[in-house]
Amino acid sequence: MKLIILNMLQLVKRLLVFILKEDLDFSEILSHHYRTGDVDWWNDFYAKVIPRCKIGYWRASAYFSSALYGLPVIRSAILKMIANGGKIRLLTSNKELFKHDVEAAKKGYQEQVKTNEVTNRLEFIEYVESKKTMKGHDIIYNLIKFNLMDWKVVTHVKGKNKLYHEKIGFFIDSPDEYYYFNGSLNESMSAATFSHESVEVFHSAKDPLKCSSIKEVFTQMWFNLDKHLVVDFVNEAEIEFKTKKQFNKANPIDDSEPVDVEVEEVEYETLSLRHYQEDAVNAFLKDGAGKGIFSMATGTGKTRTANYILKYLFETGEINTAIVCVENTPVLDQWAESWHELKNRYGLMQIENIYTHYGGNKNSRTYGMNPVNKLLVIGRSNPSRLSRVVKMLTPEQKQKLLLIHDEVHGLGTPTCREKLLDHTEHIRYTLGLSATWERFDEEETEFISSEIGGGSEALFSYPLEQAIRDGWLIEFDYLPLEYSRSTEDALRFEEKSKGNSMPWEMEGVYKQSLEKTKAFKKWVEENPQDALEMLESCVFFCKTKAQGESIADVLVGELHFSKHHQYYSSEITGQASDPKDVLEKFKSGELTTLITAGKLDQGFDMPELKNVVLMESDASDFSEKRRKLVQRIGRMLRIDPENPAKRGFVLDFIRRIEDDGHLESTKNHEEEDRNNPLKSGISIFDLDRSTWLQGVSTITKVVNDD
Repeated sequence: MKLIILNMLQLVKRLLVFILKEDLDFSEILSHHYRTGDVDWWNDFYAKVIPRCKIGYWRASAYFSSALYGLPVIRSAILKMIANGGKIRLLTSNKELFKHDVEAAKKGYQEQVKTNEVTNRLEFIEYVESKKTMKGHDIIYNLIKFNLMDWKVVTHVKGKNKLYHEKIGFFIDSPDEYYYFNGSLNESMSAATFSHESVEVFHSAKDPLKCSSIKEVFTQMWFNLDKHLVVDFVNEAEIEFKTKKQFNKANPIDDSEPVDVEVEEVEYETLSLRHYQEDAVNAFLKDGAGKGIFSMATGTGKTRTANYILKYLFETGEINTAIVCVENTPVLDQWAESWHELKNRYGLMQIENIYTHYGGNKNSRTYGMNPVNKLLVIGRSNPSRLSRVVKMLTPEQKQKLLLIHDEVHGLGTPTCREKLLDHTEHIRYTLGLSATWERFDEEETEFISSEIGGGSEALFSYPLEQAIRDGWLIEFDYLPLEYSRSTEDALRFEEKSKGNSMPWEMEGVYKQSLEKTKAFKKWVEENPQDALEMLESCVFFCKTKAQGESIADVLVGELHFSKHHQYYSSEITGQASDPKDVLEKFKSGELTTLITAGKLDQGFDMPELKNVVLMESDASDFSEKRRKLVQRIGRMLRIDPENPAKRGFVLDFIRRIEDDGHLESTKNHEEEDRNNPLKSGISIFDLDRSTWLQGVSTITKVVNDD
């Protein structure tokens, strides 16, 4: 007996700890009128009031869908109400109900637990808290199972062909203190996400006659004492299930005029995370308190992780708007597409509109005029645009904003430092994303960290090496080919050496060297079959158009290979870039090789890609120069679900310095002591990169026997 009492005290103590997390003051009414677009009923009233209901939540609604209770903000509010002692009474029509909702309720009544109420509440709380996500019908089942909810339906309305269509509700703290509301709002997912609704709210202390009279009406209905209605428990009543209609997520159908084909309610997918992505989310929401930089390898899901945070903050009412900015147009396109997926695939229905400001679209001002439940995808190539839209927002609106800087290293440019100084002031949530976020210039790096917040170090890091060990990026082979300078290279070096060039600028002379093409041609002649296999899925990263054209000549002349395309940026050609269908042809297999200069470093997501050729290669010792290298090999390191055995290949070029008295061997700036240059051997810049790539290529996936 003592043990039973002790266990009961522990249960009560745990419930009290849960309850005391909330402010339970019930007296302050926030608004008398809630209307879609003006005030958010679900976040600003429902989610704040229902946890305070010590008696419970009573609801009469014409239509009902349990999917509403699966929304995190609603689920969390109900959980807190249960901890506070409340129960739910739900009264609906018996028509147009979803079959899985009714079956969940019936199962709950069949398996109803008869233990004491405290135990029931604790077990319900523990079960719900153990789940990251829950379907609404699972919540209904558990509420009824633990005797924390009853659901009744109106089976008959007296009068010919009449439909029960009332929409009223009560948030009850005590018999004398409660809120009563009425309006157009059904207890359904469409009411919470699609419909334009209006609700009036009254407090029992301020409108006692109105509130008490309607409360008595509900009580009469609930106990089947209303002379106009016949009411029964949902598990004992005859139900007319919802039937199929033409459903469009962007333009949802009316709840009337069904046709005679039964259908389940639209079930959105769960936005799941990998273990390290969960760690990143926890770091941002807890350790970083909503500010910080994620330094995550290319291909490890930075966008997905950020979108999970966005969805969570939206659904818990912490934010009601978001902005993402980055320079690269393909990346901007990917963000816009991913945000449409958040709404239409993953069910973030609070999103009313997604605006874009890049390319030919210029919608940032429209966004800034009313950002609530809106998202903005905006380019950072002209940071003044972002600055202007941020200045349009009030401090209160900024407190409900998540600002995401993708490829956050770009925030450190001189133009951004000038135009975006202090642009994150008052913004509640700021997140930076990059595989290599630090810049060579310390002041630029400090600017990035100060604008994003969260400290001088990355809040969360997941490097490329670890991602390969964990099996989230593929293993690859690495082959460096040697080449030496040409006479043309030597002349360019001499010209460059006349100035006060930095070491990496001197090394830049060789990035465009056509001697690399000669080394590639030799390799092709010696390994024609390997070359053809490589070209089945390959991207050549070149420095110049001339270098790219020389590679194309080798492919055609030596291998008679035609399934390639030269793909250059407008900055290199001076002309408009190639049409968008180039990448589509590449993905479809119509083209299997791309030769590019100034393109595809970012925003190119193709898991099928297996091989990269680094005609232009950067050193690995400086984070600023390593960025392109990491981004480029990251193009092919992604897992291909259609090819689990995929293994990558990197072909690289390293330069051998000749000790022949030429200026290069007396002034190559490859040592810290410029008076002691490297006389001969592999270029230090290339050797550093090659050593790093060779080391990474030896990393294998660690198989966990557990």
